[in-house]
Parts: sequence; structure tokens; C-alpha cells
Amino acid sequence: MQNPSPKRQSGAAILLMLLLLTTAGAGILVAQGDHNRHQLNTHLKTSMALAQAKDVLLAHATTYDFTRPGRLGFLPCPDSSSDSNPEGREDAGCGATGENRIGRLPWRSLAIPPIKDGDGECLWYAVSSSYKGRTTSKLVNADTNGFFEVFNTDGTLTHSGNAEDRIIAVIFAPGRPLGEQDRGQTDDKTEECGGNYTASNYLEGDGAIDNATLQGGTDVLDQFIRGQPHNPNSEATYNDRLLTITQSELWSTILARDSVTEKLQLLTQTLAECVASYGLAGTSENTLPWPAPVNLNPEYRLDNQYDDANNPSFSLGRLPLIVDDSATEAGREKNQLFALDEDEDAYCQLDSPAGDNKLWQNWKDHFFLVTSDAFQPGGNGLCDGTNCITLLNSAAEYAAIVFFAGQALTAPRNDPLSGENPGTKHILDNYLEAPNNAPNGDPDGNHAYQQGTASDTINDILYCIEPDMDVILCPST
Repeated sequence: MQNPSPKRQSGAAILLMLLLLTTAGAGILVAQGDHNRHQLNTHLKTSMALAQAKDVLLAHATTYDFTRPGRLGFLPCPDSSSDSNPEGREDAGCGATGENRIGRLPWRSLAIPPIKDGDGECLWYAVSSSYKGRTTSKLVNADTNGFFEVFNTDGTLTHSGNAEDRIIAVIFAPGRPLGEQDRGQTDDKTEECGGNYTASNYLEGDGAIDNATLQGGTDVLDQFIRGQPHNPNSEATYNDRLLTITQSELWSTILARDSVTEKLQLLTQTLAECVASYGLAGTSENTLPWPAPVNLNPEYRLDNQYDDANNPSFSLGRLPLIVDDSATEAGREKNQLFALDEDEDAYCQLDSPAGDNKLWQNWKDHFFLVTSDAFQPGGNGLCDGTNCITLLNSAAEYAAIVFFAGQALTAPRNDPLSGENPGTKHILDNYLEAPNNAPNGDPDGNHAYQQGTASDTINDILYCIEPDMDVILCPST
């Protein structure tokens, strides 16, 4: 029997080599497929975890007033182990007023189990100082801006650079550890999530922006950067996945509740009745207080800034809390229009159990007062057909009107303390629509105003105070 020829042996060897290469290639492809599927599953799980956390936080803020009447839109503080609270409970102190905070998502305070990303890490969370529920923010309403900016990996903002579009909260998925990050357990409190509370062991940055570090201080703008899903074969220095909550996302849900609109309208009526109570406290005539200035620059958040002006050159301004100048001119004894708690001496009381006091404190920049010439301090309290307020297409005369300015329909109302100097809150046209904003140059206030059906062009709510101090919802005209 002849031995196989060298050519046959060479061909068999080639076939065997091809078979081995094919088998190895198939194994590599299978392994690569398994790796890709694992990465995809990790990515999807992280996305679902972030979305779940965002839904829960929005639900918390949207229903915050259910247990804390008058306080709408507040977010929980993070869990940063700065107190004796158990793991997952928001910090009791939450830093100073006006200070942004970062820590782990407070899952226990949100009444949910811990939420973990695709790499098994509990989520982290940052809340803007302007929306903190623990260290009470001074004024939280639909115009309240956030103090966060979030950048993409290419350096572009994830939102516009306008103050009203800044982020109010950020949720972080830390992903796998990078570099020298040490996630060993150093705190007995971390039985559920494991690891520790050192933010730099979980969050990173690109060298210019560091997700783990806040600047500190009052009313400071902090920045974060989005990372990409972790690739063990890359040299990425940051891999934090982020999901944000915007001002509009939060308030579009809250203001869709009919009960919120009803509460704000009822508070407008109550405030008008407080103004009338001031008038009825007189001995000879029902004169009413001067308004506070429209321009409170730079601080619109403090209650005592809402102080009437002595002999102002305007008759329409913000509804005052302090009426000392008017009271002195008219011989009244009390210097505060309404009381925010039972210990204060005022002409009326805002109900604490119902949350009217807190609702006013958070929406105070939305309330305005116009007092007619006849009913300003020093007036005679009598309408003569020329010296009192009217409504469009109506001959009825009124002593004063209290306005509630609804959502901004034109330019945003930015506070100068949120990075916009001088801000836009001092512009009356940004609150009241025509014809209600017309008296800018009218010192007497004897102007025709309008109660219109809420629309894209007008959404002011008006309560009229009649010469005898009766209060009515101003008729639509």
C-alpha cells in the first residue's frame, strides 16, 4: 500500500487548520455575543432603574402637600450618612438653606426598596437647594429655577442655557468602579446597598467637571457630566449614567391638578378679604393699604420684603404683608396685614392647618394689589365716578383688586439670585397680562381691569373689593 502523497497530506493539514480556525472563530463569536448581551442587559437594567427612581421622585414632589399642606413641589434630601437615620432615610438637616446636596437616593423615605443599577450599585441623587424639603426653601413655586447644569460628553448642555431650563434634581447610576475607587463597606448602615458614603468612590468626572463634588455655599450653580456605559476595554475616566428632573416636568404635573388651582384661587379670595378687614378696622373711612413695590430686587423669597411703600408713585404693586406705612398714615394700630401663625397680631389670620400660610409663603410673588385713589391712605373712601377702579365694559366701581398671576405666558420670571442679573421678576408685564398690566405709569390706579377666561393670552385671577368692603370674584367682561 502506498503512503499518502505529500500533496494529500498538505491538503488535509490545511483542511484541519481551517476547521480549527472556524471552530475557534465560532467560539469567539459566541463569547462576544454573550458579552454583548450582558452589556445590553446591564444597560437596560440601569435605564429602567433610573426611570423608576425618576417616577418615584416626581410622585413624591407632586403629592408633597398631601401630608404638608401648602407646600407643593418639594423633593426629598439625599441620604449621605450625615445623621443617625437608618440607611435609605433622607438626611434630617440636609445642609444649610440655599445649599445643593448630594448623596444616595433616599429609598426608605420614598417608601420603596433600594433601586440598583445594572452593575448592582444603589443609585445616587442630587437635589437643588431651591427644592429641598428638609431645610425649607424660602419660595418654591412654578417659577422656581434649579441650580444644576448637566453636560454631555461632547461638552454641550443637555438643555438650554436659560435659567428656567436648569435642572432641579439629578439621579446617578454609578456603574462599575473605575481606577482606584474603593467600594468596600466602611459603614454599618449600608447593609442593603453595601459599600460606603464616599461619593468619589462612585461618581467621577472628566477632569473639568466632577460629579462627586459640589462647590458648597449659598445659591451656587453646580455642574455634572454624563458618562457612557462602562466598557472594560476602554480607558474611560467616567461612566456615571444620569437622568434629570426639570422644572417644567415637575410643575406640569402639579398644576394639572384641579385642586391646586382651586386652592390658589381660594387663597386669592382670602387675601382680598384680609385687605377688606384692614379697611373695616378704620374709625371713619374704609381706606386700604398701599401695595409693596413690584421690584424687590434682589430678594423675592423673604416674607418681610413684601412691605408697603410710603406715598408710592404707583398704585399697583405686590400684595404687602407689612403695612406699617399705611397704618401710620391712616391711624391703624396693627402693622401686619395677615398673620402667618397664631402669635402674630394682624388684621386677619391665614389658616395654618389648611396650609394657607405656607401656600402664601411659597407663592407670594404671584399676588398683587391695586388700590384706587379714593381708598388709598389719606383718601376719603368715596367713589365719585372718576377716582375708583372699574372693569372693562362695566360701570361698577371698586375700592381695590387683588390679583393672582398664573403661569408665565410670555417671558420667564427669573430670580436674580439664580444667576440671572438683574433677573426678570421686577417686570410687571411678566406677571399680569393686558389690560391688567397697564397701570405702570398710572399713580392713581383708576383703570379698567379685566377678569378673562383663562387662555393663552390671559390667566390672571381677580377678586374685587367693593366700597363697602364686600369681596367678590370680579365679574368676567
